[in-house]
Amino acid sequence: MHYPEHKPIGSLLTKAEKQLQEKLPFVLYRKPSEELVYGIFQKDTFQVTVKDFSENGFVFTPFNDPNRSILLRPDEFLSAVYKKEKDSKQRPSLQLPINQKERNNFIAIVSKGIDVLKKGILRKVVLSRKIEVPCTKKPSTIFRDLLERYSSA
Repeated sequence: MHYPEHKPIGSLLTKAEKQLQEKLPFVLYRKPSEELVYGIFQKDTFQVTVKDFSENGFVFTPFNDPNRSILLRPDEFLSAVYKKEKDSKQRPSLQLPINQKERNNFIAIVSKGIDVLKKGILRKVVLSRKIEVPCTKKPSTIFRDLLERYSSA
């Protein structure tokens, strides 16, 4: 991939919001403990399936189909510096509603995952669940909050 064009963080997030509104593919990411945030933006919705990983771009591979990797082409590659706010106030944790039945089901799945690992059937397991939470924040605000809260992630 070519070198990114450096922009202010606000411009990068505005570009991401525009891509989202236009339903165009993009990715924003930061490496752990770094201040540089990258944005890769594709100008169309054409989906490229990766064949041999020789193409330039950002690759997504679904957990449920590891043989289907999708390439996000870097039609535009931007970067911006995000410095943690010195006096940022600690934001309250999100309190999720607890559905006891779903919680118990997830605990059972985690137990099965641990058993499979102990037996050596698998070396790695990624377990997840979907929790829908009403949200009024813009995605760019959520991304900024994540940058602020998890600087080493």
